[in-house]
Amino acid sequence: MGVALHIVLLPFLELLHSTIDSYDADFISRLFFACDLSAML
Repeated sequence: MGVALHIVLLPFLELLHSTIDSYDADFISRLFFACDLSAML
C-alpha cells in the first residue's frame, strides 16, 4: 500500500523538488520514504 502510494506520488514529489525550496521537498520525500519502509515491514 505504502509503496503503491509512493509510486503515485513520485511525480508530485518531483514537482515539489522543482518548485518548492529544495530543503523542504527533500524533507517531504524522506518522510514519504520512511512511511514506505514502515509499511513494508
